Amino acid sequence: DPKAAQPLLEAVWRSFLPYKVLAFTGTPGSLEGIVPWTKDRPLLEGKPTAYVCRNFTCRLPTTERSKMMELLGAP
Repeated sequence: DPKAAQPLLEAVWRSFLPYKVLAFTGTPGSLEGIVPWTKDRPLLEGKPTAYVCRNFTCRLPTTERSKMMELLGAP
């Protein structure tokens, strides 16, 4: 649901985060051909979920905006 993802997306868009890549998918499997690491990244409890990855390793996923921003190193 794009409306449910709005708080996460707005937090990323409003922050200056150079060298960050945001891959957003609304349908499981829709980005696998282009962004293979989106495979096997399910929603948590049916909520929009952020997976923050660095140096080919992903941290534990979160559905909380504040935790996502902390993982991104945003002020």
